[in-house]
Amino acid sequence: MEVLDEDGVDGKGSLGCCDGSEVKSESGDAEWEKKNQKALAYISLSLTPIEQHHVLDCTTAKAAWDILEKLYEGKGRNRKFLLMEQLFKLNMDGHDTTMDSYLRTMKDKLSELTAIGITLDKEVKLALIFNGITERFRYLVVSLEQQDLDFDELTARLIEEAERYPGTPEGGTAYTAKHGICGKGLEERHL
Repeated sequence: MEVLDEDGVDGKGSLGCCDGSEVKSESGDAEWEKKNQKALAYISLSLTPIEQHHVLDCTTAKAAWDILEKLYEGKGRNRKFLLMEQLFKLNMDGHDTTMDSYLRTMKDKLSELTAIGITLDKEVKLALIFNGITERFRYLVVSLEQQDLDFDELTARLIEEAERYPGTPEGGTAYTAKHGICGKGLEERHL
């Protein structure tokens, strides 16, 4: 027998009516109904108004959970294609894209793909990074292509190089802050 707290939550923080491990009995179990309504309320209150529209007609927490899982699990072909398209189109051409944010976004997209079962070869990952950086770093790309680097080593080298260009979109804020080249420090430097 499972011990539930006053909210009907088991020791693992799970409401059994969400995952289907507890089902309503034929006689209309009042305790189950109470837990179901509480779970449904937790789910509904955790959603934005637009997301709530999807679960509006659900009468059980399990039904709401199943709908949300289908919507957001994202392991289908469309999700894979969308992530791959975003990854292949990702570049630093935006006027305010820093090297750090570009590489962070690249890593996030690669992680999302891995989470849904798509793993790209090391060479493909590196090629995607090289193809998306600005012309300013092309000389470095030629040099780095000749080296056997993994993703993290390449990321560190590119961020390090970008820090050498303070005040440019590709340059990072760490160098700028370290050397006082922002805000008041910039004015003093020009005096």
